[in-house]
Amino acid sequence: MKIFVGGSLRNIEKNEEVCHEFVSQLGELIVKNGHLLLNGCRGSLDKMIAESAAAWLQNEDKNSQDYVHSYILEEEQHKQIHDVGRIFISELKDWEMQSVGLDIPEQISMADVTIFVGGSEGTLKAANFARMAQKPILGIGMFGGAGYDLNKHERPYFENKYASFLSGDLTYANLNQFTKDADYLADLVVSFCEDLERSNTVFTIMSFKEEYDDVFETYKRICKTQDFMAIRTDHDPNLTPITTRILEGIQQSDFVIADVSEKSPNVFYEIGYARGINRPVIITAIKDTVLPFDIKDLPVIFYDRMNMKEELEPNLETYIVNQKNRFN
Repeated sequence: MKIFVGGSLRNIEKNEEVCHEFVSQLGELIVKNGHLLLNGCRGSLDKMIAESAAAWLQNEDKNSQDYVHSYILEEEQHKQIHDVGRIFISELKDWEMQSVGLDIPEQISMADVTIFVGGSEGTLKAANFARMAQKPILGIGMFGGAGYDLNKHERPYFENKYASFLSGDLTYANLNQFTKDADYLADLVVSFCEDLERSNTVFTIMSFKEEYDDVFETYKRICKTQDFMAIRTDHDPNLTPITTRILEGIQQSDFVIADVSEKSPNVFYEIGYARGINRPVIITAIKDTVLPFDIKDLPVIFYDRMNMKEELEPNLETYIVNQKNRFN
């Protein structure tokens, strides 16, 4: 997983000592858990978090070039604040928001999740780039500054889009709690990141006709046994446009289950989109359904409507277990 950490240790508004301990522990924990740390190599926070990561890696006899990647603008090479890991020259002329294309800085465009601590205008600018790139934004609130402002601003958006990703009792509000335990806070933030790497939702693609309700209920029941939540667009109370809900639902899912018993253009479009963004797809269909040639290479479960418990349920569970275990 690629994790960008931005912000500043200058003029920390609250709990400065804990903030320094937290940033140091965060750098160590990110690489300890096997993730790639990304930063901008230009500020005090960049230096502290990279050097903390490097210290742990050195003790473990691991190469920091595999775990810490930083970027610097060509004209600012003389301002490079650390030499940990790999230092890349950005292909962009600047990291401002004034160019026609509004190109995203590499350290943000590559990230799976972005974290912001303290800071001010520059941090808010980086967060705007993250927002444009549709990256999850974790604002750490207890140290004040831009991190606090981002926590307050991002919370409703995050909870609407990513709440289903979080395990246990994790909520975005946890990022705004006060604690003197920097280790605990670092562990909490990395847990957030890791939950965002994998969703517990399964997006279902199928006809909305009542006659397929029992198929969807089977999906829900079997998914639940493996700690997944099957969702269907017409059951979603969200008032956003249905196309947006479909695309975001697929994006946020761990994998997709699609029933192709009926030859619906929408169903095949959604399957194509899921495959295009590399979401695994499981196909189900009533026996004797003729499959289009371009989905025949996908896992397919054929079932008899009168015998779904014996034919659909056990086979679907097998495929879902395989999907669940694919990262183990």
